[in-house]
Amino acid sequence: MVIEKAQQLVSSEPVSDDDADLLGVPRRSPALVVRRQGSDRKGRLVEFAVSVYRGDRYDYRFAISR
Repeated sequence: MVIEKAQQLVSSEPVSDDDADLLGVPRRSPALVVRRQGSDRKGRLVEFAVSVYRGDRYDYRFAISR
């Protein structure tokens, strides 16, 4: 399988109660949420991910080239 195209959304959101417990942070703390969808050459969705990161411990760096 080859991922031909992907879209990724990075946003800051209050962490859910369940994620707060898993991450060891107070409920409603700021979190970095990354949503990603990838598709193959035929446009079929082959990847879907929602990742939640502690807002006090992560940076998100992008390297963009053409």
